[in-house]
Formats: sequence, C-alpha cells, structure tokens
Amino acid sequence: MAEETSIEAWIWGAKATTGSMTITSVEFYSSVISANPGEEALMSGLTNYHKNGENWETTGYTPNYRVNEATGAAYYGVDWSGENCQNYSDVEGYKAIRIYSDGSNTPRALFFNSSANGQQAFNFTWNNAKGYYELLLSDVFASVNNYKLISIRPASGTSSSISGIYMVEEKPIYDYVISGNGVKTASVTAALTDATATCVDATGLTNTSAIALESVNPNCLFVANAGKLSNTKNVIVDNVCANLELTDGQPYKAPVAFTATNAKFTKKVSDAGYATMMIPFGADKPTGVEAYNLTAVNGETITSSSVDAIAANSPVMIKATAGDYEFTASNVSIAATANGEVTNGLLNGGYATMTAAADANNYVLQNNANGVNFYLVTETAATVKPFRAYLKASGAGARALNLDLGETTGIETVKKADMTTAVYSLSGQRVAAPQKGLYIVNGKKVIVK
Repeated sequence: MAEETSIEAWIWGAKATTGSMTITSVEFYSSVISANPGEEALMSGLTNYHKNGENWETTGYTPNYRVNEATGAAYYGVDWSGENCQNYSDVEGYKAIRIYSDGSNTPRALFFNSSANGQQAFNFTWNNAKGYYELLLSDVFASVNNYKLISIRPASGTSSSISGIYMVEEKPIYDYVISGNGVKTASVTAALTDATATCVDATGLTNTSAIALESVNPNCLFVANAGKLSNTKNVIVDNVCANLELTDGQPYKAPVAFTATNAKFTKKVSDAGYATMMIPFGADKPTGVEAYNLTAVNGETITSSSVDAIAANSPVMIKATAGDYEFTASNVSIAATANGEVTNGLLNGGYATMTAAADANNYVLQNNANGVNFYLVTETAATVKPFRAYLKASGAGARALNLDLGETTGIETVKKADMTTAVYSLSGQRVAAPQKGLYIVNGKKVIVK
C-alpha cells in the first residue's frame, strides 16, 4: 500500500536564550509503521506456471515483477508471443488486483484466452480516494472464463510511479496487517479508527520497545509477537490472550483459535429485565441472572428451558434486574469465529451486526405498551447488534410471541368459561374465542387455561 515516507524530526530540550534558540539534541526517524488492508497479498506470492511442451510446470519460472518502472515495459510481466503464451500466473481464488500508484497512467492486464485471440486486455479503474487502480476479476472471468494472468503493463506511454501491486483475497483473515518500526503513518491511524475492524495482524512489527496500538472498537483483537505491544487486553501472543475483554453491541471476530487466560464479557440489561446474548466462551451465570434456551412456539407463547451455565457460541435469553453483569471464565479455549449466524433453538445470534428481514418468520425482542415480547418484523428490516440474537419461528403467524419463562408472578390465571370481557392478543388484536395461552384483558396479562 502506498505510504508517506517523510522523515519526522523530534527536537528535544529546546530553550530560548535572549531572542535565539539553543537546540541541545535532535533525533531523526526515517522508519515508519504502516498498515495494509488484511485482504491484500503481494502479487509476488502467486503461483506461477511455465509451459514445457504440452505440460504446465510450477518450477523454473519467476515473473518479472517491477515497481517504479520508468519505461513502457510490464509492471508484472511474462514472456508471451501472440497465441503461444508460455508463462502465466494463477489468480484463481482472488477477487481483484490493486496497484498503488500516482494515478498518472492507467494499467492494463492481459489474460490468456482459450479463444483464437490468444489473450484479452482489461483496463484498471482508478480510485482517487484510496490511491490505487483496481481490476475486479469477476469482470475478467465473465469474459475469458480463465485464471491465467499473462502480464500487467501501462495502457499507453510510460508507466506510472508504482509503490506496490497486490492481490485482493476472497476471504481475508485479518482486517489490517500492521508492520514496521518508528513513526506511525496515516494508514495506521486509519486502521485504528476503523470502528468495524475486529482483528489486526501485528506480527510484522519490528520495534524493540513495546508500543500501544489500540482500536476504537473495544473488541478488536491484535495478534502480535512477544514484547511488541503494551496493550493490556485483547492481544494474542503465541495463541494465548492474557486478558480477553469483550463489550456487548460492538463487532468481534477471532481470526484464529486461542486460549484466554482470563475472559470477561460485560452485558447491560435494561429496565425491561430481559435480553438476548451470545458469547465465544463458556461461563457461569452471574448472581441474579437467569438464562434460558428458547425451544418452540405454542400458539402465541414461546416455550423455554432453563440452563445452568452459558455455553460458548450459543445464543440464549437472559432475565435479570437492570444493570451491568460480567460473565467470566479462566483458561478457556476460544474457537476461530465462524462466518454467518449461529442458531440455538429459535434464536439466531452473531458477532457482527445482523439484519432480520421483514417476513413472517423473524421476531425481535422489544418492550412496548404490550410488554416485553418478541414482535414480528414487519415492513422494515430490523438491525440486531453483535453478541445478541433474534428469533426465527417458521409458521408461527402471530404478530407477537410471549415469553414463557416458567414464571407467572403478576399474571392472572382464568378459565375460558370465566371470560366475560373483551380479550386481546399480545399484538393488540381482539380475540373472539381465546384458546389456551397469554392474552391482554383490561390492560393486564392473563393466562387462559
């Protein structure tokens, strides 16, 4: 990635004496700490092929990889002649190619085409905000259906000033890769102020004294070598994190499996007294907290079962008075975070922001005039924050589903034969012939037996 390489001077012990300044010492730093998007890999790491007769070999061929090229020769080139392409690089599994440049000359990539033309050219698109040219490989493969890159060269004239050519990986493990030693560049600042960043590879740091690299996302994990980072939490060294501290509602992703010597997750329960949650480690329930698996729907009521402890990566329903609760564990194994949502019974949880689409199956926990219930997502999709869950109940059909957590305190119980006034469902619809379940009568919740 393109980086500023200016030398910063730090002036120490300066003092003014009778209109002049005496400088006692000056230090110059030419080294920098830089950050690259974690989805990028240097093109020089590609698998390259050479044709020997009718066979394609992966040995005996190194592409001509060039930066800051002053002529019209290839930035990344191989020997080719018309239809008889003798060398190529395999870009299968990548989604784009990026060239960090001054933007003065559009690059062009040549791909081997099995048609009579032999090769086909594709121009890169300039991204002024990011400072790079990019070629989406989906556009390429739609035309050539082929992963064989022959060369990259200027579309015309002499080449631009290039600082790097990168492949963009389909499934990056890290959000950013930070490396180097010295002054922190703008790219590091951008990485650390990215609220969506969840994991950073800092194993490329070469500093001799520990430094702090803390993200605005309190759940961001840093993988580093011993003695490089002074952060007191969420640093993984040799597959061990001394202190894992996670906060509800912020994104999280473990890039690799590791052991947490001490793990803590803080959950806030509102005045509603109910909440959903999912955590990446097993933990006992704090004092005052009840936890439940939501298992099925019976009419307009959700059935549940109590759990004695919180299982790792398993969304549950909790009940507690308003306040902050800490779920803790020691010497626990943390699995690499799986992509997508995780299901436990009726609950779908995740560590990234989720979207519950507006359809007949999705319900979100809400506290409104009809009480704390799971309400159907209608018209507009609902956003569910990380470490939480929404409910999916196929065929339920109700606009609201009541929580039956085995407690009826404050809820009256009546028989159908005793019903003499208007009865409403939890979603506010009048019910002419109530069956067994929970209803609203005279503004109160009533269980009909």
